[in-house]
Amino acid sequence: MSVKSVIRTIGISIFVAGATMSLTQMKQEADGKTTPAKDEVVVKKSDIKQYQQQITKLQEENAVLAKKKDATPSKTKKEVKTYTLDVRSGMGTSEVSEALEKAGMIKSASDFESYIINEGKASSIQLGKNKLNSEMSQKEILTAITTPK
Repeated sequence: MSVKSVIRTIGISIFVAGATMSLTQMKQEADGKTTPAKDEVVVKKSDIKQYQQQITKLQEENAVLAKKKDATPSKTKKEVKTYTLDVRSGMGTSEVSEALEKAGMIKSASDFESYIINEGKASSIQLGKNKLNSEMSQKEILTAITTPK
């Protein structure tokens, strides 16, 4: 639900509450109670019609927004990319990280390289092919490339 829809819904609720209070006041006046108590609010009959018109207008706008939301195609789920990382002899953390960034498996090669080093796994990268996908976390990728095959 969008912020506009929430705000409009709150506005409608406030107007409905006001209309309800004014209808209650009118009933009390009809019953002979003409002076409001401390916690009561007096709403003029002319204001009730105005509030009802505003409520109707807001409800119509809310319905239009709901239709637009339904008509707007929802964001499709992010496509999962797969990639086979082939770690060859002589490749270091920077080459592995750069290959992963180019393939779209990670956002930042330098951040991933720092992560590998901070985890103490720079010398644990295994040679061979590693099947990875774009939904994997840095931890999962690191586990995949440092686990002996």
